[in-house]
Amino acid sequence: MELLIDKNLDNFATICRQAGLKITPQRKLIYRCLLQSKEHPSAEMLLKTVRNHEPSISLDTVSRTLKTFESLGLVKVMAGGGDARRFDGDTSTHQHFRCVNCHKIFDFHYKPYESIEIPSVITDRFKILGVSVYVEGYCPDCQ
Repeated sequence: MELLIDKNLDNFATICRQAGLKITPQRKLIYRCLLQSKEHPSAEMLLKTVRNHEPSISLDTVSRTLKTFESLGLVKVMAGGGDARRFDGDTSTHQHFRCVNCHKIFDFHYKPYESIEIPSVITDRFKILGVSVYVEGYCPDCQ
């Protein structure tokens, strides 16, 4: 796991440099904490983890940093179900299952979902930026 995080941090540094963005200790900490999380945290959830290492960091700093990471393609944003925006540091192709009771989000990968065909009634009218599959139901603990 640590090797994967180090590889992602190298990628993070490269992307930041290419965008002309400084690699501050706060940005690096927020990104590392996001990569280590399996919870797909909201900004508020991530703040609690980040504060274990940097008690003076603010929610505004975490939120603005996540927005910057989103614009650079370093994180994926998940919204839905009326919950706060949640963030995923794993930008590889995968899908999500969200429990409607406990609101936990689980990763899964199902290859046929990678090639969903978008109907021309949509592609003719809209510019498609991405496609995501988001399944909702009850996790084993909540069934």
